[in-house]
Amino acid sequence: MFRGIRSSLAASLGPVLTAGGMALPPAAVAAAAVAGAAAVTAASVAAAPAAKAATPPGKALVLLQNGETTAPETTALQAAGWTVDQATPAQWLADSAATFKSYAVLVIGDASTTSSCSTLTPTTATSGTGAIGTTWQSAVSGNVAVLGTAPAAAGTTAAGNLMTASAGYAAAGYSSSGGTGTGLYVSLNCEYKTAAAKTPVPLLNGVEGIGAAGGLAVKGGLSCGDAGTVNKWEAASAGTFGAVTSGSLGTGSWTSTGCPVQEAFSSWPAAFTPAAFDGASDATVNFTASDGVSGQPYVLLGHPVPAATAALAPGTGGEVPPLSAVGGFEPGRARGEPGDGGRPGEHRERGLHPVGNRPVDSGLRAGAGLHADL
Repeated sequence: MFRGIRSSLAASLGPVLTAGGMALPPAAVAAAAVAGAAAVTAASVAAAPAAKAATPPGKALVLLQNGETTAPETTALQAAGWTVDQATPAQWLADSAATFKSYAVLVIGDASTTSSCSTLTPTTATSGTGAIGTTWQSAVSGNVAVLGTAPAAAGTTAAGNLMTASAGYAAAGYSSSGGTGTGLYVSLNCEYKTAAAKTPVPLLNGVEGIGAAGGLAVKGGLSCGDAGTVNKWEAASAGTFGAVTSGSLGTGSWTSTGCPVQEAFSSWPAAFTPAAFDGASDATVNFTASDGVSGQPYVLLGHPVPAATAALAPGTGGEVPPLSAVGGFEPGRARGEPGDGGRPGEHRERGLHPVGNRPVDSGLRAGAGLHADL
């Protein structure tokens, strides 16, 4: 299940910054370490992507939509060396959890074409247009990638690279021998391109506790001229985004049918980290990357905490005891304070990770460690 709070131990690396930009005194950091060293280890793993797979770790199952016979994701993945099976909505409904678990990644992609951006919305119903049920949700136990764009509508090399990078990340935790770690790739396509701010995205609520952690909400109405900006720290950490750059997410690499950004996230569970964001003036600034660039995320990457790791923590659900108990800042209440450079409700990037294979970064990481809806 996705964890809602992650904390990092960094006393030896200098002052630790809160989401509001406040520096914790060394004493508070040390006290927090004594109070919850095991919890620090457990919570930090929530940010760490799974092992970086040089080759596809298994097969992909791609949902066919809008009557298509070959999905654009199938074409892109096959070109990247993947073995791909496809399923119509009726077949997807009929598949068992065991069948879904036999795939490295489940792909619910675009129902669009290069001439039209579709607003067809898959649902968890068992009948009706776009119905795909809920059985697949229980099969997902690995990484999750969610895109607020429509790469299929763009049909460019850059858009295809974003598809394969995101699907590769989602599949990176899969074990073919154990049949565990099935990942999920979802493109929201143009489903929410005109949505009001904070519109819920219910499709993923039953996946790895996403709904219980607050769910996803989006905002549409963004200009087709908005370019995407890569969150360099997260892209490097994911291990599959080498071909995805801010230049490749710009309008010059996409088409007018497939705007770089179709919808952006108003809120997201803290286990997700923005991999790309919209920094244009019509976006709502709710994320600041570790290089100081701000915007509204539209590509999210998330990784679950194994149950055994979460069990190491002494606190409820594996959470670190509040630093307020030892005179410090309390994680999870990420409030911007006047004059400290933070914005109320803003997610900042925390880059101090003592475990896993992620690089140490001196900035603040948003969404992945501190998430407060204020």
